Amino acid sequence: MERQRVKVYQLDSEGVWEDKGTGSVAVNELVWIHVAYENPPEQDEKRPDLLLKTKIKRDVDFIRQQDTLIVWTEEDGTDMALSFQEQAGCNELWNTIRDIKRKLNGSPDGNIDNLPQTTEEEPVQDERKVGGLVLSKPSMASIKEIEEVMFASSKGAYGRGQLSRAVMQDNFIAELLPLLEMCEDMESLDELYSLSHIVKMIVFLNDSKIYEYLLQDEIFPSIIGLLEYDREYPSAKSNYRQQTSSAKFKQLLPIPDASISAKITQTYRLQFLRDTALARMLDDATFSAMNSMVFFNQVDIISWFVGAGEDYLSKVIGVLNEEDIGEEGLSVKRDDVVLFLHELSGVAKGMQVSLRANYYRTMAKLGLFAIFDYTLVHDDIKIRLAAAAILTSILDHDPSLVRSFCLAQLKQKQPQLLISLLIQRFLNDPDPGLQSQLCELIRTILETDEITGTAISASAVSSDSDVDDFLNLFYDKCVDSLVSPVLAVDSENLDSLESTAASHCSHICEILAFTVKSHSYRSKYYILGSAITSKILLLLRAKETYVKLAALRFFRTCIGMKDEFYNRHLLKHDVFGSILACFRATNGKYNLLNSACLDIFEFIRKENIKSLITNLVQSHKSQFADVTYVDTFKNLVLRYEQNQEVPSAGLGADDESSKPVEKAKPDGWGRMDNDEEAYFNDSDDEDSGSTDSATNSNNLPRSTTGGKTVPLVIVASGPPPSSGKNRPPTVKRSASPLGLVDYEDDDEEDDMFSAAVKRATSPISFISKNGSSSPSLSAKEGSPAPNNPSNGSGNASGKISFSLNKGGIQQQNPIIKRRRTDSFSGEDESGMDTN
Repeated sequence: MERQRVKVYQLDSEGVWEDKGTGSVAVNELVWIHVAYENPPEQDEKRPDLLLKTKIKRDVDFIRQQDTLIVWTEEDGTDMALSFQEQAGCNELWNTIRDIKRKLNGSPDGNIDNLPQTTEEEPVQDERKVGGLVLSKPSMASIKEIEEVMFASSKGAYGRGQLSRAVMQDNFIAELLPLLEMCEDMESLDELYSLSHIVKMIVFLNDSKIYEYLLQDEIFPSIIGLLEYDREYPSAKSNYRQQTSSAKFKQLLPIPDASISAKITQTYRLQFLRDTALARMLDDATFSAMNSMVFFNQVDIISWFVGAGEDYLSKVIGVLNEEDIGEEGLSVKRDDVVLFLHELSGVAKGMQVSLRANYYRTMAKLGLFAIFDYTLVHDDIKIRLAAAAILTSILDHDPSLVRSFCLAQLKQKQPQLLISLLIQRFLNDPDPGLQSQLCELIRTILETDEITGTAISASAVSSDSDVDDFLNLFYDKCVDSLVSPVLAVDSENLDSLESTAASHCSHICEILAFTVKSHSYRSKYYILGSAITSKILLLLRAKETYVKLAALRFFRTCIGMKDEFYNRHLLKHDVFGSILACFRATNGKYNLLNSACLDIFEFIRKENIKSLITNLVQSHKSQFADVTYVDTFKNLVLRYEQNQEVPSAGLGADDESSKPVEKAKPDGWGRMDNDEEAYFNDSDDEDSGSTDSATNSNNLPRSTTGGKTVPLVIVASGPPPSSGKNRPPTVKRSASPLGLVDYEDDDEEDDMFSAAVKRATSPISFISKNGSSSPSLSAKEGSPAPNNPSNGSGNASGKISFSLNKGGIQQQNPIIKRRRTDSFSGEDESGMDTN
């Protein structure tokens, strides 16, 4: 071999190829690869004479990548690579390495010196050349070599592609499989482990054509036989062949399309490989490739059943109308039909929405919903579970299908509705697991996504026209039977509550809590109008903790609605007395029941539900006064005290909250403060008013009332020149029908009260900047404002301001505020509190 110019690379610990230098490569007679320096460095005792020196051995795998790279791994685990400048040089070295490796594989001790010399003219037997990748003919002697070559090739994407083409060429897999029986007869475990490893590497190539070949009837048994052996678990041999041989493809009626039968079988075998034989060692790429193949097979199967195979489905479902049916000596029973539909529904559950909708539409047309009258009451638990699974898949797709079916049953006056049947089986089925599943089915059917609130558009209501009818049906005919176990509870049989009844009560409380959140007014009317609340209160005294927790969740849901109807209803039944008794029974133990009780009180405090806080502190404080290991009740009492404080607001720049509050007179009038009295003691007759008006009439808006123009005079806030106090902004109005009334004496207080009430309930014109008037009056709370004759505060310090704009008309100028003559009571004639 002539020397060829190469670069030497070594893979460092960080996975980066490090350039070691450039040199010339050659292979000597002792099968050593030498790379001499192109530019010899200075003499150094520590520097080797050669850039690279490695020996070609049988257990060292050399891999050719692309056209100019040769890669291998040294015995110490170091990855090396030679990069050739010319492709011809790479070809020459590769052919030399291949010839030496072939001779080494034929030597028992791996010593090339013991082999006879061969010439280049001698033919090479059983050699397969595919893009530089060589796979020997499968035999007992070449198993190890094939394993090493495939393992080395499978490390990179290029090698995997070459390996896929090599495996599918010249029946390589068909020639490999007979070695299984030979190795088992010879009890050669090393070769069996190598064969198993080879099959795994073939599967991990993720080639759909290879999968289709492996899953053929003649190939698949040997494939899973080889997978029974695992080098990592030598003592744990599996029995995959026995498992697959015992599984038979059972057809209720012969499927007329042979391709669909083949796809069903292929899907089963692929799922067996994915979920059983290779479950422990699958990587993400192989798992995804198998899932994709399974999915597309299932799409073809479901598409055939809802298309060309609809007649076949019709015959199968028609079996349920008879005890059994015979066709060409084949006996089909109802139970087999149910299991078939169960499996078919499980496959359809994972399809796209359009295909799944087409499937359930077809099944509903063929009478799928009619099977539940037979299956849900079956004696065999396996059939009942299959029926529940079918119904679950339907509800997962579209619950409205079941609701519409129930309404259709009602119109046809059938003796038992599907929802009633589910409730009956929920109450009577002995299996606790199936009880829980039926409870979840009922809850899913009731999950109507009802729109809550007072404003519901017509389009939202018409989007699901069956919802209202179904809910009316449920609350009229079904809810009483559903909650009957809870209604049957009383204080006498509470201690002897059986486990089945306790489980029923727990599930029912969950359903009721769900209806409280989902069915706004229907659930409210039922709870407020029935005895269900008092019965659930009794459950707080049950022995089973999970029953107590279910009852607490129901009350927590009612409180969480923050609806005063529920709040008054709970207070009427003294719910918090029972909850506190349940809380005290935990003796301060840190458990779920204790935390659930504390959560209720903490929620009430955080949300500041005043009616509930008041009831808790005033009526039940003695029950939690000594609880100090948490701050919940301490903070609850603090919140109650804060709610009892009278809110106050300051006027102008002064803090009015610091002034003494003067009590109002019995007639509803309060005493005027010093500023007000000083204001009204000033000369304010018509002459001075006219003078003031004339002074500012050019710059102020005017009010047209009764054909007269009324100028407005605004006195800006801040201390006037003659006063040291801050006075609020005031508005003076000259004499007019709507001006301030100048009462001459205090003997007419009754008349004044009537006049004030009349003004409070009558519209007052507001003058906008452009002179238009708005006859409406709207109150706006929350900001301090000057006194207004049309309203007064319920206390001496709280004030209410009014925005005098008519529905949606925005005022461009600042709001002009009127000054009242005196305080006015917080209640008008109708007794409504304006605060």
